[in-house]
This record gives sequence, structure tokens and C-alpha cells, in this order.
Amino acid sequence: TTRTCVICKTAHSVDALLPLQAPNHELELAQAGGRRAWVCLRRTCLKSLSRQAGRAGRSLRQHSLRSPDLQLLARAEVWRRIHRSLKACMAS
Repeated sequence: TTRTCVICKTAHSVDALLPLQAPNHELELAQAGGRRAWVCLRRTCLKSLSRQAGRAGRSLRQHSLRSPDLQLLARAEVWRRIHRSLKACMAS
């Protein structure tokens, strides 16, 4: 499955993107279901989204979003994905 980054407008596989939601008008990593905005893991896209949260807001159909440090969230998510992949490799 592919999705488009809300910043660079490039299509990527879902594994190469961060899913974002804004349940309380603050961007956070999406955990389950609901409407999502997708941003790729490139540093330039994450920095731009921190300054231009309105782009994700349009995808999420919300206005006036607050944006936390998305680079920190992205780093944690990448490490989580690496850990999950390593566990899968070790199990097989």
C-alpha cells in the first residue's frame, strides 16, 4: 500500500512513512484507526511539518494544530520498527 507525504507530495510505501493523527489538536503518531496524515521520514519533511502543521491539518480535516518535536517522534518510531524487524529475524 502506498500513501503520499503531506509535505513533499511523493508516494511511498506505508513502511517508509509516519502515520499522524491529531485527536486533541496536537500531532502525534497514529496508533489505531481513524483519519491519518502521512509524512516521510526525511529530515527536511519532518522539519517542514514542524513549521507547517497546517498541511497535516488539511489531511486530517482539522485546523490550528500544534506540532511537537516530530524529529524526536520519528527517531523513536524508526528504532521501534528496527527492533520489531530484528525480533522477527531472530524468531525465524
